[in-house]
Parts: sequence; structure tokens; C-alpha cells
Amino acid sequence: MGAEVHSTPWGRFLLHPNDLIGRTLAAGNLWDGAGFMMPIIKEHAKGGVFIDIGANLGLLSIFAVQYAEKVIAVEAIPQTYQMLLANLDLNKSWNVIPVCKAAYDREVRMAWAPEAVQGQKIHGVAYEDIGNIGGLAVVPGDGPIQGIALDSLAFLFTPRVSLIKVDAQGCDLRALKGLERTIRRDSPVVVFEF
Repeated sequence: MGAEVHSTPWGRFLLHPNDLIGRTLAAGNLWDGAGFMMPIIKEHAKGGVFIDIGANLGLLSIFAVQYAEKVIAVEAIPQTYQMLLANLDLNKSWNVIPVCKAAYDREVRMAWAPEAVQGQKIHGVAYEDIGNIGGLAVVPGDGPIQGIALDSLAFLFTPRVSLIKVDAQGCDLRALKGLERTIRRDSPVVVFEF
């Protein structure tokens, strides 16, 4: 069974029925339970730049467009990035700049952990059959994904970065180290997975 478009309280989303986050959204629920990120976005993204590292299907990026002047949606997994693009288009989220890179502390080639991708399969499982595509992690290795320090994209971060969300599957600190100059300059609110 392939991906399908679902209407949710937060917009329309292309979702895989086998994906945990996709099923949660299709049911009209938020992945983070009570939706703790939405009040943070409302308060801290106003008029600034929101960097959504680990944007996944784009829910928070799409929600943030009504508050932030600009949203940078960073998604490392190419298949998930394609769904993110579709969801941005479905919701006419034109002030979101999508970035298909892995946020890291330096430029480096990356692969799916612990093994590199084989064809369209990840760990021997077809992408659409993975139970939680948001749980896929990448690590330095000889793989198809480019890791970058997001400070290299600082020309996009105007007027100022006001909020950074990081959900980088174990690479959260490395992703933040790659934004050290921006964090020192703008003193944004930072929310990360622990």
C-alpha cells in the first residue's frame, strides 16, 4: 500500500499508512502528544527564522509558516525529503526553504546506521514498510547522504534565527555544533530531543 494524502487539523499531508508518525497524523493526533512544540513555535518563531532539523513530513515547518518570517526545513533521508516537498506543496508553504542534507558539525558523507542503504531498501526493508521513518538515523560513512554544518547556510538565516528544533536521531549535539556561530550570534531558543 502506497502513500496517500490525508486531511488533518494542521493541513493536508502525504503519508505512508505503515509509518507510525503518518498513522498518528492521519488519525488527527500529534506525534508529540499534547503538541508541546506548537506553543513554543507560536511564542518564539514570531518574526524570525525557525530551523526545523529533522523536519520529517513537515508538520512543524508547515505549522510555523504562520508565525516565522522564514522556515528552514532540514531532512536528511531522501525518500522522506520527497514527501516533505509534497507536503509543502499541498499546503502552499512557500516561505519554507527545504534542505536535503544531514545537519552535522562538519561536511561529511553519511550512511544509514549501522549499514548503508541497499537500493531502495534500508536495513533490508522497503522504505514504505519501515514502521517509523522518522526514526532512521544516519552516521558518518560511505553513503549517499551529505552531512553539513548548517552555519554554511547562514546567508539564509535573516533576519535572525529565533528558534531551532533538533530531532536528529542521536546526532542532536553534532547538529547544534554545526550551528555554533548562528547560536552565538542570535541566541535562539533551542529545543532538542533527549
